[in-house]
Amino acid sequence: MATVAPPRSRDRAGPSGAIARHPATSYFVLAYGLSWLAFSQFVLSEDGSGWLPFHATWPFMVSIGLGTFGPAVAAVIVVCVAEGDAGLLAYLKRIVLWRVGFRWWAFALLGFPITATIGCLLMPGVAASFTADGLSRSATDYLPFFLYPVLLVGGPLGEELGWRGFALPRLQQRFTPAVATVVLGLLWVFWHTPIWFSNNWSVLNPQNVACYALFLVFASFQYTWAYNNTRGSILIAVVLHASMDAFPNVVLFPAFPALAETTSFGVQKLYLALIIGFGLFALAVTIATKGRLGLPAGARPAGAPEPSAPLARGGVADPVS
Repeated sequence: MATVAPPRSRDRAGPSGAIARHPATSYFVLAYGLSWLAFSQFVLSEDGSGWLPFHATWPFMVSIGLGTFGPAVAAVIVVCVAEGDAGLLAYLKRIVLWRVGFRWWAFALLGFPITATIGCLLMPGVAASFTADGLSRSATDYLPFFLYPVLLVGGPLGEELGWRGFALPRLQQRFTPAVATVVLGLLWVFWHTPIWFSNNWSVLNPQNVACYALFLVFASFQYTWAYNNTRGSILIAVVLHASMDAFPNVVLFPAFPALAETTSFGVQKLYLALIIGFGLFALAVTIATKGRLGLPAGARPAGAPEPSAPLARGGVADPVS
């Protein structure tokens, strides 16, 4: 007696079917929703923006720390639904992919610090504020802060499992690597929006927001370049992000006190220094790789799903929609 195979997950009705048919869109909806829900209990409270008359259950850092895992949780959900056990196993292997060569570990640990320092040295008025005393004090604090809280409970682990681990390869299937980097950079910027209203961030004004956005977009070129050259190692992206979060707070501010100052047009000098350093890097790596950022023309990005087969009821499921 002939049997009928069960429908594939992307043929199902309801939320799971929608996720399977539109994994990228579903991912961003979930990532934003989960993170913003966690952020909101502080941001909306009297302890944050004061928009609603209640006090936050959790302090700022706890709320933000929980919210940073929204991208990771969203990625796991979508991979499980859209790609099944095999897809989840491949995804998990990239999280612990550490055999990528010494130079990429060196880049993950030193790429951001070197680029940021170059920006500081080129930023007018910042280099002159350098203090060796501040640098010596920060040197002993950097590694402990890098490991905890930044690496273990901060943004790198929760965010990079999603941004680079899930979203980047799918965007590179649809766009060129350079364009995919800019698109993801802007989506990454927008994800941070609620934090600006927490009263625990930089001064909220259009100039600071624009400069912060420009910095994150430029910094995204380092992530894409490293990702494409390490067979899609999510671990390297996590370490790179940890460097980005730890180095300014522990090293740059003590070593260059002028970075905490605000210009006459209302922008924190740190953002301008980072724009200079990472803007130069983005320009250089784009020119050097002809916009490919380490991904050969015609190659499928590491971590990207196979092209979809036609649906049983007509049409094609788009893995990057």
